[in-house]
Amino acid sequence: MWQVRSRVRADLLAAYPTEALVRHQRDLQIEITRMLERRFTAGYASQPELTQARLALNQAVLALRQNQKQRAENLARLAAAVGVSAAAIDGAVISFDALKQLPPVAALPPAEARRKALLSRPDVLAALAEYEASQSALQLEISKQYPDISLGPGYLWDAGQVKWSLGLSLVLPLLNRNEGPIAEAEAHRSEAAAAFLSVQAKAIAEVDQALAGYGHAIQMLETADALLQDQQKNERAVAAAFKTGEVDRLTWLSDQYQTVTAELARFNALSQAQQSRGHLEEALRRPIGANTLAVTAKRVIESKSHRDGE
Repeated sequence: MWQVRSRVRADLLAAYPTEALVRHQRDLQIEITRMLERRFTAGYASQPELTQARLALNQAVLALRQNQKQRAENLARLAAAVGVSAAAIDGAVISFDALKQLPPVAALPPAEARRKALLSRPDVLAALAEYEASQSALQLEISKQYPDISLGPGYLWDAGQVKWSLGLSLVLPLLNRNEGPIAEAEAHRSEAAAAFLSVQAKAIAEVDQALAGYGHAIQMLETADALLQDQQKNERAVAAAFKTGEVDRLTWLSDQYQTVTAELARFNALSQAQQSRGHLEEALRRPIGANTLAVTAKRVIESKSHRDGE
């Protein structure tokens, strides 16, 4: 289930409609290049300036074509991920609102995240059940020879260490303690214990790594937000200056171009944060936040039907 969920999240992120931004960036670069061409003809711009503008325009045109190609491919992959045909998803109104919402890092304390993972991850619980079975088998063999000896609980939850602790202590009379069925059962329990501890350590490492990655991704997104806000503020100031004749049109267009660049950088940071959120959900084997990504074939088909009926 989590592999499917992860694939849908990745395809949904990749299908996010950024074409309008990339197209606007190209259109701005076209205007900038034309203005520099006129200035160059009039002797007010240098050849290197014009060459740089033309290179930037070629890059903007290529970026738009690449964006269109990738979106078509990503929509096809999204259709496959949710179990519908490409035709069914073509033209569907897909809501990306869930991608804009991210739980704050403060809502995910490490100890609580680890606790949820170790108490609910299927791989951890399966390994724990295997160990408990080996503990019961050992207790049965011991009771056949030493009815008065009890091993006690096979495992306990250590709230302080936030992990499972295994009851591996075993006190038997020296006579025949390592012979026959008891020795075999004890060896099997040791194997099961080692397997469980390995699974638990892997789960803890995955949660810690995913939490760290999510925290850094959120910081990057906050930085991108701040940079975008500063750029938008600067663009408004340049626009006001252009109206009063303090700056020329080329300066204003260049500043608009920088705003679009900042918007695209902000989306890339958001995409990385959502991918990190997905890694954390995979580590926890459970969704996080009040709103989760729930893209289903039914929603896609209903969305398309609603659109076709308009």
